[in-house]
Amino acid sequence: MPYGRVLIRRAANEDVSLIADIGARLFKDTFGQDNPPEDMACYLASSFSKTKIKAELEDLATTFLLAYEAENPIGYAKLRESQNPDCVTGPKPIQLVRLYLDHGVIGKGYGSRLIRACFEEAASAGFQTIWLGVWEKNNRALKFYQKWGFVAVGRHDFILGNRIQNDLIMERSAILTTKFLDCT
Repeated sequence: MPYGRVLIRRAANEDVSLIADIGARLFKDTFGQDNPPEDMACYLASSFSKTKIKAELEDLATTFLLAYEAENPIGYAKLRESQNPDCVTGPKPIQLVRLYLDHGVIGKGYGSRLIRACFEEAASAGFQTIWLGVWEKNNRALKFYQKWGFVAVGRHDFILGNRIQNDLIMERSAILTTKFLDCT
């Protein structure tokens, strides 16, 4: 799916190393300064191992979308059919598990292009609601998701190493209306 200067494509089984590497790097870039190194190392090892990513790629309930600027991978998103928390009440929900971009491209509109691709992917698969968890202290992400019409509907614990953090659960319709088609 070409979007201006960014190309977004579905990941394939041969993308295991790319997803493991970019996933760990972008997560650490985003949250490393706010968490003890030992907790970060523990989380990265368990969440971005090649074995785990390979299993997720082979799972039909999980979809990864990779974003490229020219030939350079700059981010990714992960959607997953999952057990939904009780506070998610919209019909036919899917979880947006991750959406991360390289810090050097933030502000270029690529996040909007990537989330738009997530909406398109979800709607084409028959999902009607998208929900996500976002750390309550991640103000940049909160503003981004609010701009895209997500509203907080609950909270859940997110475990990072030995730390328990509080995530807000947000949801919205997976159908893009004209209000959001030009959102950047």
